[in-house]
Amino acid sequence: MTPIIVINTIGFEGSLSYNWSHDNNLDSSTAISLEAGVYSVTVTDSNGCYENLSITLDEPELPSVTLEPFSDILVTDSPINLIGGMPLGGEYTGLGVNENVFDPSIGVGEYSITYNYIDSNGCSNSISNSIQVLNAPIDNATLFVLNADNDSQLYVLTDGLQITKSDIGNTPLGIIYNADLNPGNVTFKLTGPVNQNKSEGPSAPYSLFGDIGVDIQGKEFPVGNYTLAVSTSSGVSQTVSFSVVSGPPVNMPPLVSLSGNVDGSVPFKVNFTSTGSTDGDGNIMGYLWNFGDGNTSDEQNPSHTYATGGDYDVSLTLTDDDNATGAESISVTAVDPTINQLPNAVVNASPTNGTFPLTVEFSSSGSFDPDGNIV
Repeated sequence: MTPIIVINTIGFEGSLSYNWSHDNNLDSSTAISLEAGVYSVTVTDSNGCYENLSITLDEPELPSVTLEPFSDILVTDSPINLIGGMPLGGEYTGLGVNENVFDPSIGVGEYSITYNYIDSNGCSNSISNSIQVLNAPIDNATLFVLNADNDSQLYVLTDGLQITKSDIGNTPLGIIYNADLNPGNVTFKLTGPVNQNKSEGPSAPYSLFGDIGVDIQGKEFPVGNYTLAVSTSSGVSQTVSFSVVSGPPVNMPPLVSLSGNVDGSVPFKVNFTSTGSTDGDGNIMGYLWNFGDGNTSDEQNPSHTYATGGDYDVSLTLTDDDNATGAESISVTAVDPTINQLPNAVVNASPTNGTFPLTVEFSSSGSFDPDGNIV
């Protein structure tokens, strides 16, 4: 709702003039697009009679917003509809959120989810809670690598797994889908030095190379890179890449995820987070933020206040326990939330050329106001 002041008068004669304290060029009984504060106006009639008025506009009462805590979720779980925000009808935002649905496949970590609510007067308020994405326990893993000689489990098959050839020798390996996940029918497609297409189901075991009774069959896996695509009749699809290496597994660098959000209360302050960053074969040991203005931080989730507003390129470099590094960068805009920002106008026209007379349809689709509403 856009705050306005309307002056109603009685007892004056002739035409009236209005002299507002906040806008010397405004000569009207109505003042619009106002902020909270004190406003003065002098109303003068044609006889020179006048009256001084002082009006105080208070900040509107914000809606009361609550958000219930989120339960922990496994990285292998299906996306969930976010609930728990009150009053109903608001919107959930945050990393991993799309149209009020959170997808845990974004990775292990803690994610901040914000519930935004706008009431019928256009007043808004928000509240945030964290949701924890956990590694799936082995029992909930999707794929397993077995020793096909005795059907004992050797590895949980995950994307990026490296198997040392000296550890498996010429032992035939089998790959099975976790029957506890009730997949129905399972279709396997393995490509690499060993190729195999197989459909299994509707009952367990679900084995890439088939089974005799419940005896899992397997093949020798030579050194090389492999890709396994699986799909189930229950609607789950997954593709993993793994390798058999001749020497010790090669350390993989950390995967970097970073974001920055304007503080909203402190001028030029941006809150940063590395939530979602992972190291698949170890632990993240070091964080190095470069804020793009000559300042740095080694905190995991720092805040930084810029000296002036503007666009800044921010980078995050992670170091793991084997001294491998990974880096990513984003662009952030530091603003002063106490200063009204100009709307961003987008003009669309169709068609843009043709024969006279030409009818052109114009649209402002895509225009937005970064800190308010276009009125």
